[in-house]
Formats: sequence, structure tokens, C-alpha cells
Amino acid sequence: MRDHWVTKVFKKKLINLLVLMIVSSVSMSASGQADRGIPGDYGDAPDGELSQYTVFDPNQAAAFPSLFSDGVDARFILHRNPIGSIILGPDFTIEEDALLVDRDVDDGWIPSSFEVCSQVQLELFVRVPEELKQEDGPYYLNALFDWDHDGRWSGASACLNTNDRKPPIQVGTPMAQPIPLGWSTPEWVIQNLRLDQPPFNVAKGFAGDVLLPFILTGPEKGEMWIRYTVTTEPIDEDEFVPAALGGEGWDGRGDFEFGETEDYFSCLLQTRDAIFGNCSDNVLLPPTAPPVDRNSGSEADLEITKVDLSNPVVPGQNLTYSIRVTNDGPSFALGVVLTDTLPQGVTLQKAQVVGGNKCGNNGNVVSCVIGQMQNNEVVVVQITVLVDASFSGNQLTNIISVTTGVTDPIIANNTAILTTPVQGP
Repeated sequence: MRDHWVTKVFKKKLINLLVLMIVSSVSMSASGQADRGIPGDYGDAPDGELSQYTVFDPNQAAAFPSLFSDGVDARFILHRNPIGSIILGPDFTIEEDALLVDRDVDDGWIPSSFEVCSQVQLELFVRVPEELKQEDGPYYLNALFDWDHDGRWSGASACLNTNDRKPPIQVGTPMAQPIPLGWSTPEWVIQNLRLDQPPFNVAKGFAGDVLLPFILTGPEKGEMWIRYTVTTEPIDEDEFVPAALGGEGWDGRGDFEFGETEDYFSCLLQTRDAIFGNCSDNVLLPPTAPPVDRNSGSEADLEITKVDLSNPVVPGQNLTYSIRVTNDGPSFALGVVLTDTLPQGVTLQKAQVVGGNKCGNNGNVVSCVIGQMQNNEVVVVQITVLVDASFSGNQLTNIISVTTGVTDPIIANNTAILTTPVQGP
């Protein structure tokens, strides 16, 4: 299915793309440049060649969307106008030959290694020039990590082995709890993070480091490719359904007017002591750089309350649950997911984060990706069900919980149970 996805952004620009290709063909036919794609910023991860994963699998082929392809296949990533746009690092490279992965200067992040099944914090250098070609914001950041080393970005990985879970490293305030067994981390690990909103507040004239929320790393050691993408438009989560909602997530493709993409070669390590032992020689590690060491205990206390808007309810009628999720802080939360186990005897009608994402379901289990929550932020999720006309019980019991990718110091308030009386028709 992945190879047949076409983003809405690509559809909107298909006509412009064809026109530009025709004009380029006429004006540059003598030099042959028309056959080499549209000049702009492309990805640099291997596309149709070996992944360079010498530790995990030397013969692993890679299919990271990087190289330009024709109008029928949208499996590439392109930023048409990085000049005068938000970029990663102090500079950018315009690639004239879009059919060749040229490994341009990938700045904005110092490549480093990561320990398996641990919480790490990322830091990127972002620049927005004073003279912009686009409006000042919104600015979105997306990040992809090939945790399972299969040569593509899709799905999620879980830390299933207790021995793989690393204890918290005390740097400043220690984490209140270890990573829970079975915790899953998506390869689309940062999804449409708004850099123009607090606490980042990236705006025109900004040039500096941005300290991102904590993420959870994957369970298998070996090399991996990482992609960071900044854009002025979000990745379509209807086309690329996040892993938490049962999809494969974003695979790294897209046709964007502004922004930039940077790809990096990195490594997952079994232990921090094996920084060079488990990495191949071509992992880009500065001689003095340790693995990411900001496992410093970012905490966000999520609290959940819930009310039923039809109390009592009658069989054959709709029942709407209004669920309130609050981040009591002290830090912002990343990867917030709400899960609602609906009672037997009801049928899901609608579920959505108010003002945000739609929700998905697997049977009577509803999952809603909230994503990032600022300190003291409140998010409301509304779930509507139809009570079966044949329901003969006297009450409906609904169980709902919320999780986050950072440490939650008080997990007792992460679950709510609501009982709704049922009256006869």
C-alpha cells in the first residue's frame, strides 16, 4: 500500500509540477538537465541502494524516499524554495541533480549514537531568515528513525525484553520510573511538532538551538538512518496514519514549497560503554561526543477526568463521553495517546480530539493521538456511541487511560472509570 500513497500536497501541485517539467525540458534540453529532476532540496538517505547497515545486515537494501521520480510516483521528498525559508542549520544546499544522492552538508544536528530502550532528548539548530518568502509560520518539525533497521521508515518497535530496558541515568533530577515493559516507539517519532508555538517560539529572525521533547529509542542495536524535516505545512495524518492508530506512519515523502530536509547516519548501541564497539567505522561520531546524555528526567503529570453527557441513557440512543486530559507539568509531554475501552453493548459513532486529530479504533478499543501537550494545557476528547436497542443491562462501564512518552510521576490519575445508568425505553 505504501507505494501507492500520494499525499494531498502532491496532488495539489501535480499540475505545477508537470508545467515546470515541460518548461525545464524546453529550456534545458541542450544540457540534459530536464532529465535530472527539479532543482531544490532533496533527501540524502539511500534510495534504491544498500543501506550501509554493516552491523545489522550488510545486504540490507534501502528504500528511503530521496531521489526524484516522475509525476506518477510521489516517492521522493522535495523542498522547492529553501531560499528565504525555515531551514535546519545555518545553511542549505540546492541540489541540481535530483537523481543522485549527493550527501550534501547535513548541518543542524551533531550526529550521535543512542542507547537502546532509553529516553533521550534531541537538540536541533533552526534558522528562520529575516527576509522570508513565506508567511512567518506555522513551522512544523517531523522526525523519522529507522529503529528496526529495515531500510525504510514505517511502523513501530517495542522494548519487549526486560534486560533491554535501561535504568534512568541521574543527570539533574532522576526519572521517577523505568521505561515500562512493552512500551512502543514509532519510527515517525516526532509528528507535526509546532516550532512556532511555546515553548519553542521560533519566528522570523530566529537562529539557534531548539531543545526538543524526550523520545523513546528502539530495542535493536545497529546502524540507522534518521530524517529531520521542517516545513510550513503539516504531514497529512489522514494519508499517513500514525502507528498509534494502526497505520504505518509517514514514510518520509512529500512535495513542499518551503523548508528543508536533513538525513543523518547514526547508531543504536546495546550499552553506553560500547560507543565504538557496536558501531561500524562509518558512523559519524565526533571523537569527543558521547551518546546523547540528556536522560535527565523530563516529567509531565497527566490527569484524566471524564463525564457522560447523557446520564442516564436509554437503549437505542446516543451517549457522548467528554474526556478532559490535563498536563499538570512541570514539563511538556510528548507522544500523548488516549485509549478508551468502550463497554459491551455500544457501537462507536464518532471519536475526535476537539480541534485536533481524528481517532481510530480496533473493535471496542478507541485510540486518540493527542501528541504534544504544554505544561498546564488541557485537551478535550469527545467519543459518541450508540447504545444497542437490545441492551438489557442496568449500567455501562467505560474505562479510559492516557499515556505519554516522558516520565509521568503520578500514574494513579492516568485512568478513569465511568459508570452510566441505563433506563428502560
